[in-house]
Amino acid sequence: EIEVYETFLDPAEAYAFAKAQPIDVAFLDISMPETNGMKLSSLLHELDESIDVVFVTGFDEYALQAFDLSAVDYLLKPVTAERLSKTLEKLKKMNRNTTAEPTLEVFLFNGLKVYRRTQNRELIKLRSPKTEELFAFLVSKGTVSREEIIDTLWSGLEPEKAWKNLNSTLYYIRKAIGANYIKASRNEIHVVESSIYCDRYEFERLLKQIRQTSERHVEWMIQAEVLYSGALLKGKAYEWASSRTRRLEHEYIGLLELAARFHLEQNQQHQALHYF
Repeated sequence: EIEVYETFLDPAEAYAFAKAQPIDVAFLDISMPETNGMKLSSLLHELDESIDVVFVTGFDEYALQAFDLSAVDYLLKPVTAERLSKTLEKLKKMNRNTTAEPTLEVFLFNGLKVYRRTQNRELIKLRSPKTEELFAFLVSKGTVSREEIIDTLWSGLEPEKAWKNLNSTLYYIRKAIGANYIKASRNEIHVVESSIYCDRYEFERLLKQIRQTSERHVEWMIQAEVLYSGALLKGKAYEWASSRTRRLEHEYIGLLELAARFHLEQNQQHQALHYF
């Protein structure tokens, strides 16, 4: 669940890396040349306020200041494996708590819309068309390798430039929606589906329920019909989405026919006509 992404001796290099590559946690020494850990922590939070920071130092006089900076933990050297494991458990627990209930709404049918679940339901605007496409691709795939993303979205670029474009685009996505919804490692990127409400996920879940039961639950049919508000990613010319768009449209038509036949069996002609 936890992977060491990169290590640095130079805080300037660490900051440059964090600007180009989304990270979840930074373990920072406090006494460092030119830019100390406190300053680097502030710089990282300017990039992305969701980055967790753990300070590691041989001196305890900085502890109060560290927690004033909202540090997750404060480790004194020499750090033992037992003490470090407590920090890691704390980080994992915090992550589970932030994804217990879906706090992001993603609508893929009839276009692409993203909302943050707040009292006023805030519409989130992504930075550019490419940012929208990468986000839609990640939500559609769930878990995908970096190589597949580059081959699909940046196939015409040189590998180094394509890699940089992926990192910067992913950074802007996580900056807009928050870091807890998308996890990245060296090789793959993963969407935390439990933290997201997605109309396509819900539509496919309802279809599966309908197929797996012999009884026809009218409520499920009505819910699925409402969810399919239009073609998947309508208005977005994403070549990678075309086959799934056709499949979902075919499944939607099958759902309508199933609902129509059910209402005919119940001698409910008007309802059957609606679905036909």
